[in-house]
Amino acid sequence: MKTNVKNLLVIQFAKWPVLGNVKTRLAHSIGDEKALQVHMELMNEVLNKLISARLEGGDFDIELWLNEIPEKRNEMTAILEKTSEELISCKEQKGSNLGDKMADAIISSLQTYSKVIVVGSDCPNISAKTLIKASEALNKSDIVLGPAEDGGYVLIGASNFNSEIFNDVVWGKGEVFDKTIKNILALNLSYSSLEESWDVDDLADYERWCKLKPNSAQF
Repeated sequence: MKTNVKNLLVIQFAKWPVLGNVKTRLAHSIGDEKALQVHMELMNEVLNKLISARLEGGDFDIELWLNEIPEKRNEMTAILEKTSEELISCKEQKGSNLGDKMADAIISSLQTYSKVIVVGSDCPNISAKTLIKASEALNKSDIVLGPAEDGGYVLIGASNFNSEIFNDVVWGKGEVFDKTIKNILALNLSYSSLEESWDVDDLADYERWCKLKPNSAQF
């Protein structure tokens, strides 16, 4: 039986920092070590923005979901200390691909929250305004999507969800947003779309981000 006791959960999805396994497209241009540093900076910046949005009056909980949580955690000490201080739960993703993992996170979270929003750790322009719009959209729609310029999306939220939304979605390709919309409509679910945004995947994205930030995030 579903028992919603809280209004909104915002989940940050991230990969545990492993050299050669994060920001692989960007690594082709800047190398694995620099790509790892960028990954950590982005993860930290997104987390800081979620915390700031909550401090600005956002009525939501935050969770950090990682693809793995190994016993040795030295490289993540500062971020994990921050999550502890801010009462942010860390959970491990379950599933064989990104769609499976997001579906599991959304379905399990909707057992105790009316609305769930998932954001990636490569979307540094996430803001309180974006989260408010996404939350408000879920008051009238089953699904909300924040489309990205590359054909994917930087955010997905749900108040009512079916895992078949992610059927046959080829992650990392330019048709992710369109295929997800087709699946939503085929399932007779409703959706809202936010303003188009962007994320940091390749060198051009990275250079764009660098121009916007005064200095590298500290962690």
